[in-house]
Amino acid sequence: MSPSDSQPLSSPKNEDIIIDLLPHIPNAVRCACRIYGYYPTQDEVDDLSQSIILLLIDQDYRRLNSFNHKSSLKTWLQSVIKRYVLRYLQERKRAISVEHMKADDFAYRPNQEEETLIEERQKVLGEVIAELTKRELRLFELMCRGMQPEEISEQMKIKVDSVYRSKHALINKLKKLVKMM
Repeated sequence: MSPSDSQPLSSPKNEDIIIDLLPHIPNAVRCACRIYGYYPTQDEVDDLSQSIILLLIDQDYRRLNSFNHKSSLKTWLQSVIKRYVLRYLQERKRAISVEHMKADDFAYRPNQEEETLIEERQKVLGEVIAELTKRELRLFELMCRGMQPEEISEQMKIKVDSVYRSKHALINKLKKLVKMM
């Protein structure tokens, strides 16, 4: 048995095809990335190109042998690369983990106009609160905590009916104070 008998007949042909395709792969990678709005660095192009070559030769040229000659080899290669780049970009996007983000990345940052409005409202609220009696302030605090009238009556040691009346009076007072300011 000669050394050439031990190698499959298709190997040299596939190797020749890969060698012919090598110069076209980086350009096809760049083109596929641009299709998806991504502009890779040269290192990324090189890495993707090497990964695609490995994909084509993996499992004894399984992917390359799937070429069915219905189109040109370069057109087929472009579609393989396009699908590979799409999967790469999707995985890359998923790789940005919430764990690696800072709390500030999730924070809402109001624009200057909204900040001014917030500051004005806080100022008005501060002035309104300064006009409240200690009892009204305590009621307001408990209301802001979301407590039910029954809970407020226990905390303030007053009847539930008094809580409703006091609450109603406080809301009316707050409305009048806000209108005045």
